[in-house]
Amino acid sequence: MDSSAYEALGPDLWLFSTSGGTDLCTAFVGGVPTLPVYEGELQARALGAKVESFDEDGEAHIGQVGELVLTEPMPSMPIAFWGDDDGSRLRESYFSMYPGVWRHGDWIEITERGTAIISGRSDSTINRGGIRMGTSEIYSAVLADDDVVDALVVDIDRSPTHPDGWMPLFVVLREGASLDDDLVGRIKKRIREDCSPRHVPNEIHQIEEVPRTLSGKPLEVPVKRILMGHPAEKAASRESLANPGALDYFVELASPPSVDEFRPNAWPTTPDILPAHLQHAPLEAFATRVVLAATLAPSYGVFGPSFELGETEPFVLPDGRAREELARSEKYEVRRWSLGGRPSLRPLLTELNRIRRGQLALHTLRTLRFHGVDDDALICYSKTSHAGPSVDPDEPGGASMLMVVNLDPHHTRSGTVELDLGGLGVDGERPYDVHDLLGDDTYTWSGPRAWVELDPRRRPAHLFRVTQAPRETAP
Repeated sequence: MDSSAYEALGPDLWLFSTSGGTDLCTAFVGGVPTLPVYEGELQARALGAKVESFDEDGEAHIGQVGELVLTEPMPSMPIAFWGDDDGSRLRESYFSMYPGVWRHGDWIEITERGTAIISGRSDSTINRGGIRMGTSEIYSAVLADDDVVDALVVDIDRSPTHPDGWMPLFVVLREGASLDDDLVGRIKKRIREDCSPRHVPNEIHQIEEVPRTLSGKPLEVPVKRILMGHPAEKAASRESLANPGALDYFVELASPPSVDEFRPNAWPTTPDILPAHLQHAPLEAFATRVVLAATLAPSYGVFGPSFELGETEPFVLPDGRAREELARSEKYEVRRWSLGGRPSLRPLLTELNRIRRGQLALHTLRTLRFHGVDDDALICYSKTSHAGPSVDPDEPGGASMLMVVNLDPHHTRSGTVELDLGGLGVDGERPYDVHDLLGDDTYTWSGPRAWVELDPRRRPAHLFRVTQAPRETAP
């Protein structure tokens, strides 16, 4: 509060400030005529507004700066966005950090005496190594260089292309200026000296214009979401932008590299080749190969009924030697098939296709990660979607997938897997669920080690969808 007003108008003046949001159509921290006024502080939390200051673990605290959250509903809260039929944009905007709890996007401290101090937007603050810095301070440092006319900076904790974190700076240069080594060095030096060494960007990119809203605000959060792999149409409404074309650069920057555009198509067999280990092998050997093809590669295929039926008869030369070739190959003859009444992989293929359609993690290649297992006949690996690891039970299609495959078609094999829980997006301090989409069984695991067993006569693999209940917040 400005003490000069009290000096001019007297001590009986009641001067206070409020804070809220147009999205809630109300204020939730403000003035109370029966309480004292303290300089620089808002008097109290409003009636009917369950305002708390949350730490990164979703715990409420007093006397520390944290995320401003509303832990209970308010009548004026929005229940949907226009055109957001499934509610995903609303959840991503307000409920993604603390599931079920409204995160408003401001820093707030609740003091011991119940007052509140709000210190700016949390989504416009970059926390690097425990040092918080507002983006406006970084912009002041960058724009102090005469060659830079506009800028945008975002900090990404983890993305599919930068698992260890990434802080890029995007700059618009004056006409005739070039983003050469000299300018890059000057920008980094200025940020290091005016802000902090920890806020020096990992990369600096030149762009034509900074995307802005109709009111002129830079689109920091939507750009961050796009770079994390979220669809652009869900990250921002182009109708609300002053320059919607400015988003195109960031969409292209976030697009998967060529490894996903020219991705391999795995075939567990060919029309004519019959590898030696499949000659006279049981149908379970064919099942193992097709599961590996369907889950390791973004796309896969099967050549005809000969593989589906597990044909194992090789082409035999006059001297009795068997070639690695089918005895009756459709490469050389037209065959008519009778599929009824014969053991077949058709049910397994049907299930694999159903699972692949429903799980985004199986559509990609570059998130493939292998995990340890103490039986050489078992292989364990995982995949996540382009948006990164997810264990949200409310978004099962985007969940991390964990596969355990038995490479021995003849015997039951068992072993203990050693999982990289961080790579799966699992909080290792809490239990998590794995649901086998092939067998429809669900198990609750704790910690990185778990015991698995696979009988090839029942199923060749576990295809686990990994989910974890959100951390409970304090009442």
